[in-house]
Amino acid sequence: MLSILYPLLYVVTISSHSLYFFIWNFPQKFINLTKNINSNPVCVMYYLCVLQKLLQFTLIFIISYLNKTLIPYLLNLNLIKILLILTGQTLNMSVYSKLGITGVYYGNKFGYKTKWITSFPYNILSNPQYIGCILTFLGLYGLIDTHYIIYSIILYLITMYFESLPSIKPLVKKTLDTNNSLC
Repeated sequence: MLSILYPLLYVVTISSHSLYFFIWNFPQKFINLTKNINSNPVCVMYYLCVLQKLLQFTLIFIISYLNKTLIPYLLNLNLIKILLILTGQTLNMSVYSKLGITGVYYGNKFGYKTKWITSFPYNILSNPQYIGCILTFLGLYGLIDTHYIIYSIILYLITMYFESLPSIKPLVKKTLDTNNSLC
């Protein structure tokens, strides 16, 4: 069973980063794909990412249970791991709170007007959401295979790198403001 679940976990994990790369570099193609299903590109991205995270953490839970690392991890949870996870998730929740769904899910790439945030967490980090994810994965050390944690961190570092490069401007212009009720 684990021989199937581990590769599946790796594929599920890279899927979101592949989606980010595709949208970052080819926003109009993604917009066209979503038009084919009469949907909003932000909403499609949001639902795909939620599905990916649900699959990812379900697989982590199942693998850790089958590997018999779940109970020892919980019994030996220490302050450092708790702080890594809490700090990581605080950064993630702060990003969602500040940017809303449209900002988090590349609304600016689809031509939506999004807010430029200079307050917390952007006043201390340039990539708080990805740093938050990295910290969360570090806090999972002992629960899941170290190779997987390193793999996940490398994917976030690659994503931060390509998002720092100049990119294609959105081809579609909309006048919608960022809000959380878009989807």
